[in-house]
Amino acid sequence: MQLNTILGFSMPGGTEWILILIFLPLFIWWIITIIQIARGRFEGDNTKLVWLLIVLLLGILGLLIYKVAGPKPVRE
Repeated sequence: MQLNTILGFSMPGGTEWILILIFLPLFIWWIITIIQIARGRFEGDNTKLVWLLIVLLLGILGLLIYKVAGPKPVRE
């Protein structure tokens, strides 16, 4: 018996690598956007909270909505 059979996992194959190469950069972009929203300054009182909730709850779709339609953080 091989170790990966005993432990229940194996190295990713061709299809898994394609998915990793597509979704890992999107996940990193999503995390960076959440950090940018959290650190940014917005004009409205609740604007930051609303955008954080949209991006957190809708995932990649929320990220795309924010990047296309979202307000830009106010610069100091």
